[in-house]
Amino acid sequence: MSCCSNVSAVPDPGDSQTLFPVSLLEPFLLPPPHPKGTDASGASSTLPRQRNCHFFSHSATDMPKLIVRNTTRDDIDALVRLQREVYPHIASWQHDRVAHQIELFPQGQFVAFYDGRLVGCASSLVIQWDEWSEPHTWDEITAKGTFDTHDVAGLTLYGAEVFVAPLLRGKRLGHALYEARRKVCKALNLRRVIACGRLPGYHKVADQMPVDLYARKVLWGDITDPVLSFQLREGFRYCGIMKNYIADDRESCGYASLIVWINPDFDPSRPSGLQLARDAAKDVQQ
Repeated sequence: MSCCSNVSAVPDPGDSQTLFPVSLLEPFLLPPPHPKGTDASGASSTLPRQRNCHFFSHSATDMPKLIVRNTTRDDIDALVRLQREVYPHIASWQHDRVAHQIELFPQGQFVAFYDGRLVGCASSLVIQWDEWSEPHTWDEITAKGTFDTHDVAGLTLYGAEVFVAPLLRGKRLGHALYEARRKVCKALNLRRVIACGRLPGYHKVADQMPVDLYARKVLWGDITDPVLSFQLREGFRYCGIMKNYIADDRESCGYASLIVWINPDFDPSRPSGLQLARDAAKDVQQ
């Protein structure tokens, strides 16, 4: 992959040429990090460094940039290590499953780098929402993380995962990853982005109120949830609660909030980019 400081264009998985380009995401300039290898307290950091790639440029003040690009196989080991750090109580992905995700839908997989370190990830697939609008679990809709439920005939970009390094939360990493998803949704002419977000603040008040009241209080501004409050600021609409979405998610007590972002540029008269690519591949085979 060529070195750049923007979101990569969306490639056709079967062709080296760019078929459905995504508008470039401007680099995010962030405050300088803590001394390399330490966190705010001076303790050793576990953030994995990127190797043998020069995606980063620095401004005159030497402020590092946040880079978001499509995930490659070379990123997988660092990605899995970071996921284990972020979710120590939830089973992490395996190398082969991440590789399969990239193979199935490379346009929907993103990683974020900050000061040469892999610090975030966003993974997604395309589905036909009518088939999944009833209550479902994360394992069901992602085929246990294999993304074998990815359907090029669908018009919904489903956000399967987003996580960022704990030491860099609040540095706009989440916004950059969500923006990359929105750009893919627009570039592929998909109708919407749907996701089920964790509710990591709920366990603190689970003995005081049901989960639907907790979510409403977040909507009203009475409670701030680390995930749902952020998603609302990103322009997503709250649609309801999914039960037993991730059974191992202790902080959310297994619950998740169903959210949606509607693509304002969606054109129902045109096929999606994935459908065009599929039809083009059929013509070549004939």
